[in-house]
Parts: sequence; structure tokens; C-alpha cells
Amino acid sequence: MKNAASTLTAVIVLLGASATAAHAQSDPGARYVRLALALDVATDGGYVFAYLGPAEDREEAEAAGLSIDQIADETRTLIADIDGIEASGVEADRLAALRLQLTAMLARIDVLQGEPMRFDEEALRIFGVRPPRYSATEADSALQAMDRLLPGEGPLAVRAAEFQSRLSILRISVILTSRFAPS
Repeated sequence: MKNAASTLTAVIVLLGASATAAHAQSDPGARYVRLALALDVATDGGYVFAYLGPAEDREEAEAAGLSIDQIADETRTLIADIDGIEASGVEADRLAALRLQLTAMLARIDVLQGEPMRFDEEALRIFGVRPPRYSATEADSALQAMDRLLPGEGPLAVRAAEFQSRLSILRISVILTSRFAPS
């Protein structure tokens, strides 16, 4: 089932994939593409944002019909294989980036399988970021500043929503005006 979390978690653009079956088995990048497509199939389109590689790779992932558990096992195997590769320069950078993608894939699988995870942990494991922490005093100060700055009467949340809706209309107006303005 798709939900906001599955749509946002893995914004992956896969730009190329294996040209041959042998390449797919030996190249860690091609193996990653195969696993990402397999996870996309297993989640009914909930993992890959856009795939621009060969159609036969997606068809192969659909035909394989791997379970999420099988994908997790193969992902762990690929991480171990990457850890065993000695590389330098650009290749070392590529493998490090690939390892981060695979680690994020495992975290996404954990979420799909219902493993409890705090928001901070999920953000770090999937996106590699730590959300900032603010004290209650800092939050109150920000809300007071917004209260002073937002025009109108009534609750802050209502005024903020009204202000934002005016900005949306303004954005549409600017887009239309700039797109259809005489040259």
C-alpha cells in the first residue's frame, strides 16, 4: 500500500542498468538497480521514483517476484560484497555512495516490515540527515514572531493558512503572467 512515507522515502532516479546478465551479476551498481526495482515491484510502485533504464530490467524484476525478505537478504549480501572490494579514487567514492543507498534500502524495508523507529532514526538511516532539535523556548519565540508578523485577527494557525493560500494564488498569477507576457 502506498502512503506518504513510501512515496517520499526513496526518491530514486535510476539512470542505467545492466546491459547483460553477466554484468548484472558482477557489477554492484547493476545489482543495486535490480534490487531497487525488485523492491519497487514488491511494494506496488512504492520505492523507485523514476526508472529510465532498459525496460527488460523492470520486466526481469517483475518476473522474479522477490519477497521483501529475499530483497533484504540480497541487499545485506551486496553490502558485504561491497565491503570486501578494495577500491580507490572515484571507484571508492561510487562504492561508498552505493553502500549508503543500500543501507537506506534496508532501513526502508525495516519500516515496511513494521519495525518501530523514531523519526530521528528513520531520517538518519533513510536520508542521512539529522533533523534539528529546538527547545520549547525557541519554538515559542518563533511562534510569537509569526504571530506579530502575520496580518489579520484570530488564531495563528488560521492566519498562517490564509496567508499561505494567498501566496499560492500569487505564485499561479506570477507563473501565468510570466508565461503569457508579451515578449
